[in-house]
Amino acid sequence: MKIRTLLICLFLCNIFYCKAQLLSWSPTFITDTSSSITITCDASQGNQGLFNYATSSDVYVHIGLITSASTSSSNWLYVPSFSVWGSTNAQVHATYIGNNKWQYTITGGLRSFFGVTNPAEKILKIAILFRNGSGSLKQANSDASDMYIPVYTANSLFVRLDAPARQPEYAPILVPVSKSVGDKILITANSSQSAGLSLFFNGTQLATASNAVTVSQTATIVNSGTQTIIATAVNGGTTVSDTATFFVSSNTNFSPLPNGVTDGINYEQGDTSVVLVLYAPLKSKVEVIGDFNNWTQSPNYQMNETPDSLRYWIRITGLTPGTEYGYQYVIDGSLILADYNTEKVLEC
Repeated sequence: MKIRTLLICLFLCNIFYCKAQLLSWSPTFITDTSSSITITCDASQGNQGLFNYATSSDVYVHIGLITSASTSSSNWLYVPSFSVWGSTNAQVHATYIGNNKWQYTITGGLRSFFGVTNPAEKILKIAILFRNGSGSLKQANSDASDMYIPVYTANSLFVRLDAPARQPEYAPILVPVSKSVGDKILITANSSQSAGLSLFFNGTQLATASNAVTVSQTATIVNSGTQTIIATAVNGGTTVSDTATFFVSSNTNFSPLPNGVTDGINYEQGDTSVVLVLYAPLKSKVEVIGDFNNWTQSPNYQMNETPDSLRYWIRITGLTPGTEYGYQYVIDGSLILADYNTEKVLEC
């Protein structure tokens, strides 16, 4: 039986690699007792739904909460009536501050603003989208998903890695990091209380700060593969940490195509291996991720580049005959997309 390989549709596009974040907010650690909360949206990031929007005064928010009573990440609660989609109520109007950025301010505390009266109900996240007045345009994550801002427990110790930037998904993920061996990367962590802060990069202590709320240092990438960043905060007998990882490709191996293969999936005798071939001129590196490697980039799944730099290819072995496998290509560390030669595509 032939191995049928499934491909997943386009996942990320138009990623910009700069220090700006899609969402930023003040205070740095929001609690349900924060009296004033200012949220800034940078439309040059994410899906760029409002990027260069000419009518800069025509931007509003759709906003709600994820609480301990929510049944899922999409179960927004306490959405104000003046925040319904398409409303141009002044209470949800966002202020343009220039350079494709809009701000929205919540005053009076989250419980008062949203009308949360049950003291036992814990506020976990602010759910938010920025949109134009009619609702025909929306600013969201790169995959067009909703944006979320964490809400923390007051008077407790937390630490958060804020650089490299994260995309404000329900479970925040790093904005794709496009780096090579020898490059430098800025790492910054913030804490909710003054504490002893430490940064670690690939197991080596990078920086420390005593009785501080922020620590920052530039690291040099020495080796390819998965890079691990850890921030810790210690206050008295309490220690908390935050971890982030990203992948750095090794130098691309140049190798001619195996005999007889064509663009797309090439099944080999025995139905336990395939050769994938991708036409990708002017690209510098490509990895393949899928069911066979837990959707994780690794040096073992970095594709070979043909000497004419027009195609990338890889042989994948150890597959189970009759099993359907999904996969995607990661191009230059930023663009994740399906194989246009696939026979079957799964919906996102």
